[in-house]
Amino acid sequence: MNVFGKKLLGIILTILIVITSTANTSAASSQSPLGDDFDRKMLADIIMEITYINGLLEPLDLSLGDFLSFPEVDESFYEGMEEIEEYPLTNGQALQLATAPFSRNASTREEASVFGNRYSYAVYIAGENMKRDRYATDLESETVYMYLSHFIDLSQLPGPNSPVDQNSNDGSFSAWITNDDRIAYEIYLNKVANGAMANDMRKSTTALISLMNTGSGAVAKDTLENVGEKINGAQDILATYRDGKTLMQSTVNLVKNKMTEAHSARELIDMVTESLALEDYDDEMSYFAANTVVSIGASLAGGGLAGLPASAGLFSVNTVTMVYKDFYDYACWVSLSIYRQSRIALRFMRYMGMS
Repeated sequence: MNVFGKKLLGIILTILIVITSTANTSAASSQSPLGDDFDRKMLADIIMEITYINGLLEPLDLSLGDFLSFPEVDESFYEGMEEIEEYPLTNGQALQLATAPFSRNASTREEASVFGNRYSYAVYIAGENMKRDRYATDLESETVYMYLSHFIDLSQLPGPNSPVDQNSNDGSFSAWITNDDRIAYEIYLNKVANGAMANDMRKSTTALISLMNTGSGAVAKDTLENVGEKINGAQDILATYRDGKTLMQSTVNLVKNKMTEAHSARELIDMVTESLALEDYDDEMSYFAANTVVSIGASLAGGGLAGLPASAGLFSVNTVTMVYKDFYDYACWVSLSIYRQSRIALRFMRYMGMS
């Protein structure tokens, strides 16, 4: 091909690139599904509180989802709950629902904060990408994909203090995923054990955004923080009891089963305490456990969390990486690297407006 032919071919290719870029841009939505008032910091705080609570409940083999799945009751059910949040003991002392500073579980809270910031950013950048990507699916799935592209699908995983957007527009161009990435991520999630968490993220994203859009974000955050304090304080007392773990599990199950039989929180506490006594648990500890669980249920019921599914209460500091927990999962993660560079090249082309 002579020089003139090469120049002509270059001009034609340039025109095609511009046309393709324009078509792709015009085909994508110009608005984010999150709206203009999306508060990323508030969402991060809510997710952090949920994850922190699960970190506290994990030694008991419980999660916030267990409490979110309590049957719905009338508002009057919990009337007077404030007056019964004391736990009288036979020795004349009062065992109150202790509140302890978060510093006692500082590492758990720090890990929860990292996940909250990362998840919230994944939601945000998924919404931004949906404005410019005609191939984007739904916000729930795109959030999972963005979480993977920014924090998992990397040759070296980011540290806890790494900026959440450090891979967005250079290096890995993680904010510019393509369908090749989506296919790779679905294959990966179907193989790894922790991939089930992606389904929890999908189920929860819509509910969390809806909670934010209704203006309940601040109330929900305060509620979750209060619940975290109650659980944190209760740990001191449960740690001194040889059957603290099984006691709490039995109490949660009893509250779920008997809530529809009781007419008030006071009656529910008495019913659960009596049932626990039949299982040979200590009277004082039985009353403490029943009061604690019902108190948490009361906080959640009136704390702006209505409609939040139990799946939104499953985030755990031990599964937030979605990377690997054994050699098989590690091999699956390594397999992401096989075509990573070619996928990044396609992202770069999107970033440059070439596809």
